[in-house]
Amino acid sequence: MNMHQPTAAEQAASVKALKQKFFGPAKIVNMANAIHSDELATKRAFELDQKDKEIEALKAAMVSKDLEIVKLQREVEEKNLAIMCQAQLMADRFGPLIQKRNVDRPHPREIITRVLGSSYPGVSYEEVTGSRKMQRIVDARHACIAAVFIERPDMSYSMIAQEFGHRDHTTVLRAIRKMGLARPSNEGRS
Repeated sequence: MNMHQPTAAEQAASVKALKQKFFGPAKIVNMANAIHSDELATKRAFELDQKDKEIEALKAAMVSKDLEIVKLQREVEEKNLAIMCQAQLMADRFGPLIQKRNVDRPHPREIITRVLGSSYPGVSYEEVTGSRKMQRIVDARHACIAAVFIERPDMSYSMIAQEFGHRDHTTVLRAIRKMGLARPSNEGRS
């Protein structure tokens, strides 16, 4: 038996024919797409799994933070209750004394209104407690500060300053000195 030995060209043609038969161009492309599609699906499944793990970790952190918030809210409520109890005790203990001390003393606004009405009729309460610096308003403000200083010895410089538009206590000191009030009457004030 004489077998014919195929040449290299014949072998190449035979391999090419077999490839065409079993792996035609469409089949090769379809196989490549299937492999690529499987790789993408695997990659997406992995990414989704990672995202699910991240979500679970965030949920656990959120629950932990929620518990911490509840704990802090309880602490705040407890401290508020303690403050309210202290305030009630202080009011019960010192309230009558405070009311007794201030019964005869007019409110600073009443003093200011009286001074403006009698000595500065063109100046309003809002102007005196405001920020304008016109000379007539400044003079009226200083006269009112001096009157409050004299009639309310229980008020500190800072308290008086608060009545005049949340000013600094040095404004009160300056006004008192300008009005010529004696230094010894300042004792006990700060």
